[in-house]
Amino acid sequence: MLHKKGYKEVVIKAQIGASGIGMVKLSTESCKPNDIPDHLFFEGPCMVQGWLDETTANVRHLGSPSVQMFLDDDTVTFYDITEQILSNESIHEGNMSPPPYFSPGDYIHEELLRQSTSAGSWLHEQGYRGTASIDFLVVERLGVIEVRACEINARVTGATYPSVLARYFKPHGAWVMRNLRFILPLRDTSILEVLDQTGKLFHPGMETGIIPVNFNIDEKSGIQKGQFLSLGSNLEDCLRIFKEIESILPVSWFYDRD
Repeated sequence: MLHKKGYKEVVIKAQIGASGIGMVKLSTESCKPNDIPDHLFFEGPCMVQGWLDETTANVRHLGSPSVQMFLDDDTVTFYDITEQILSNESIHEGNMSPPPYFSPGDYIHEELLRQSTSAGSWLHEQGYRGTASIDFLVVERLGVIEVRACEINARVTGATYPSVLARYFKPHGAWVMRNLRFILPLRDTSILEVLDQTGKLFHPGMETGIIPVNFNIDEKSGIQKGQFLSLGSNLEDCLRIFKEIESILPVSWFYDRD
């Protein structure tokens, strides 16, 4: 059915998953039931959706924004809109804010807030309290912009801590969070000293800088991977910091998934 509607690929999503886990993308021309892993159905029926990107006729992908929110007993508060950095398989690899393809008050911005208000109100009515986000897909089809809510994340996500930190230290600034995996594990914690001595470690009051948010440690206490948050006045400043620390950190690294 989706093939007849023009979709060349579909995505099959399990009821529980995160960061691309619990999701399988298949061709509508050649997929067979045996191509779908049994474990996806552990919690029950899966969702099947058309994969909407440039492989679909007359579609241009613009972005994958996510509205960050907090729900308490009385209110639903939006505190950031981020752009998700995704791999070719739509695996989450980081976030940035603000998204570069719309501005406050334009159609995309207003539609994100409108749909997030509906989704957030529904989530609040279910009794959920805490941090959450609404993930979207923004595309242009035949010259018309479409803003589609994809899913509600009733949990802490990869953008929660970076966004809270960024909005605390630079409420009106920009930020980029990336997962860096080191080619060889770092065997000491001198990474903070190195960043500080070179003026790249963010301190309150600085215009730009980088904050290591967390580290993944191996069995020998070596740092294998970490989340790094760069803060600045605009996205260009934030992205430039990652280029500058390539020659500063003691080992080579590459961008990775959560």
